Amino acid sequence: MTYTMSPVLELGYKDQSTGLAQTTGVRFSGVSIPRGATITSAYIDFTAVTSQSDATSLRIHGQNVGSGGPFVEGASNGVTGRVKTSNSVTWSPEPWTGGFKYSTPNLAPIVREITSRSDWVQGAAMVFIIKGTGQRKAHAFDAGNNLQPVLRVTYQTSLRTCLPSKPTEVLSGVYNSSLKRTGNGETALSINAVSAKIAPVFTELGPLARLRYYKSLCLSGGVYTLNEAADPEVKGDDSSWEKVFHRGTVGVEFWDSPSTVIEQVAIELSGDGISPRGYKNHNWLIRDSYIRHAGDDGVENDWMTSGTIDGVLIDWAYTGISCRAGESQRNDLSSITPGTITIKNSLIRLRKQKWGYNNATNLHNHLFKWEQDQPDKGYVAKKGCKLRLINNVFMVDQNAGYLDPAQNPKVNYGQVLVESSNNILIWSGPESALPNSYKQANLPSGFTLKMGSEGASIWNTRRNQWFDYYKQFGLFQNYRTFQKLY
Repeated sequence: MTYTMSPVLELGYKDQSTGLAQTTGVRFSGVSIPRGATITSAYIDFTAVTSQSDATSLRIHGQNVGSGGPFVEGASNGVTGRVKTSNSVTWSPEPWTGGFKYSTPNLAPIVREITSRSDWVQGAAMVFIIKGTGQRKAHAFDAGNNLQPVLRVTYQTSLRTCLPSKPTEVLSGVYNSSLKRTGNGETALSINAVSAKIAPVFTELGPLARLRYYKSLCLSGGVYTLNEAADPEVKGDDSSWEKVFHRGTVGVEFWDSPSTVIEQVAIELSGDGISPRGYKNHNWLIRDSYIRHAGDDGVENDWMTSGTIDGVLIDWAYTGISCRAGESQRNDLSSITPGTITIKNSLIRLRKQKWGYNNATNLHNHLFKWEQDQPDKGYVAKKGCKLRLINNVFMVDQNAGYLDPAQNPKVNYGQVLVESSNNILIWSGPESALPNSYKQANLPSGFTLKMGSEGASIWNTRRNQWFDYYKQFGLFQNYRTFQKLY
């Protein structure tokens, strides 16, 4: 039975007639959030009716619908019968004092799921469903006088851009040769390539885009891929596969250009996806971009410089992120000052492929490839990047190394994972093959393990939400898969 006339919301309250926990619905109309907005935070503020200190544990869902309808007095299952969001948030309220305001934890995952729906429109109604144990009494909407619940949401509505009002270059159309530009270290370069496709023919291997030596550098937009005829998935022959992924192909590489911004690019069919190169490349930013089928690293950072990866979907890679000295850098480690890599709001999926790096077959590599001892080569690691992981989803189906690289006994230079929060590790392999280090009890703080159908659902949901927001990459959302290869 649904009750709508009470001026009091009884959170976690037990129905005296049935002995069952009561489910409470809270509806906000006219929620002015655009569809696909980036939700930064979301809270509901309640005002306590009376002082209460009972131990209380609540779980909050949203109604998974484009616009939540009003509650009807006397309706059966008027609250409990509503379809819930897959995302939920738990809340253990502190003791309440009557008349004071109390806020839920951050409900951003719930709000994000609702506002990412294709049928969500700005100004629609949003419903939250609350159930649990214990008791807290809050004023309902009818209370008035600034006592009613308030939904507070912060969000961003448009993609960020590094482009000035008049960029150095504007590219459009299809280019059958690589994009290569070289400065003198004193000039700025900004390229608007939103309407461009860089697709070198198969005979021209190497970087699809190489930008070098600028005082400031901005590359915004563009699709970077090898000509379709080169795709070993299309041709199905091992020689094409080996040529593409073992001969230094890189989607976008940039050299010695401090504070570079690479944004809104789509890279597919390359060895490494994006590669900052050179000792002067600190404080680079890769954001709002898509990388598919990196035969080696999604992001390669052989010079171990500082940078941020934000809002990036790496949809298929052999290795996730690399931060270790390349062969040519190991003879000159004195020139390297390792930085910190921040990865946030991103999705990274490692996937087995027919040919991996160094002829590995039917495998993928590590999520984080960090500098480590190599006794067989007489090499001792002395330096390494720090790592910050915030609000990411990682998906693997084989052992992908340590989520905290410092847990690797071959990493001997101290702390690596310096911050970790709200990360999900999805294990898509057989549950019986789950590595011991990936069991929830052994994961670094800030990680939650998901497996099986639940894990697959989370990945698909978050991936679809990503494409709903970054609509310019929509052509990749239902991209072909090639099961014949593995």
